[in-house]
Amino acid sequence: MTFPVEKKVPYKILCLDGGGAKGFYSLGVLHEIEAMAGQKLHELFDLVFGTSTGAIIAALIAQGSSIDDIHGLYKDHVVKVMKRKTAAEKSKVLAELTDDVFGDAMFGDVKTPVGIVTTKWMSERPMIFKGSVAQAHGRTGSFIPGFGVRISDALQASCSAFPFFNRKFVHTMGGDDVARYLKSVQLLQKTLEINTQSMDQLRTILFKDVPTIRISDTFEKPDMATDLFEHNLKKLNVLRQRGRDSFASREIELNKLLLK
Repeated sequence: MTFPVEKKVPYKILCLDGGGAKGFYSLGVLHEIEAMAGQKLHELFDLVFGTSTGAIIAALIAQGSSIDDIHGLYKDHVVKVMKRKTAAEKSKVLAELTDDVFGDAMFGDVKTPVGIVTTKWMSERPMIFKGSVAQAHGRTGSFIPGFGVRISDALQASCSAFPFFNRKFVHTMGGDDVARYLKSVQLLQKTLEINTQSMDQLRTILFKDVPTIRISDTFEKPDMATDLFEHNLKKLNVLRQRGRDSFASREIELNKLLLK
C-alpha cells in the first residue's frame, strides 16, 4: 500500500551554528526574520538543525517558542552557564537549564522537525538526533525519533565540549555512546569556524542549484572581542545588535527566499 506524499515547494531549512555565547548573534538575526515573516519560525521553516548553542535555539524553535522568549531564556540562564569557572559547574548548570526548559520532552513532541548535531565518542564522527522518519537516511524501518533519547540529554551532549564541560555520555536505544571532546578554547573556536566553512563549500559544490543565504559575519572591533564563554550581558547585547545589522544587509534577499 502506498500513501501520497505532500510536496511543499520551496522546502525551507534553518541551520544554526554553534559558538557558545555567540548564540546571541544568531538570535539577533532570527529576531528580524521572525518580525519580517510575521509568524513564529516553527511555522516558517520545515526543518531546523543546530549544533551546541545553535541546537538549544533550534530545539526551542521546534517546540514553538518565539525568538523574544528564547532571548529572554538566554539572558537569564545561558549567562549563568558561561560565567561558571569549572567544567563541573558549567555542566551542572547546563543540565539544570535543559531539564528545566525541556523536561522529559522527546523528539516526537516537537511542532516542526528538528536535528541536533553531536559526536560519537568512539568513532569521532558526527551524529544527528532527528525527530522525523522523513529525516532518516537508511534504516527507516527501525527509526526511533531521537534514538529514544530525551531532547534535554541530546542538547547536553551537543553543548558539552570537553574539557570545558564534563563529558556527557548519552546511551541511545541503539547502543551508541555520544560525547564531545576538544582541547582548548582556541581549538574549539577554530574547529567551529573550519567546520562551518567546509560545510559551506560542500553546499556550494553539491547543492549549487539550491538557493541558500549564509549569515555569519565576523567583527574585529574591540567591542566585539567576545569569546565562546562571554557572560558580560552588555557585550552580548551588542553582539545581538550586530546580528540584527547582518539581517538588514540581506533583508531583500531573505524576503525573496522565505516569503515567496
